[in-house]
Amino acid sequence: MKTFLQFQESNGEEVDGKFMSYATMKAKGIKPKKTAFGSVKAKIEKEVGSGGYVSKDNPRKPQSSADKAKVRSQQAKVDAENAAERKKDPSQGRYPKG
Repeated sequence: MKTFLQFQESNGEEVDGKFMSYATMKAKGIKPKKTAFGSVKAKIEKEVGSGGYVSKDNPRKPQSSADKAKVRSQQAKVDAENAAERKKDPSQGRYPKG
């Protein structure tokens, strides 16, 4: 069974200095401050830090030139493997005969 503090964390929030459940807030027409997205974002940030998600407040960091070179070399390697496979058996395309 949940303690009162655990219940408070998951099923409501403070309104005018006192705890109110989301059901009561909905019945009284009060809009919650915390949204579902905000709750999920806070949970992810708590688990993995602010680098664990991308949003307008936490934009993606641009790739460094070293990272770009690494990706290009990996893609060139994959392209060479694919070209060798096509040269060996050109009949095998996207939809192989089977």
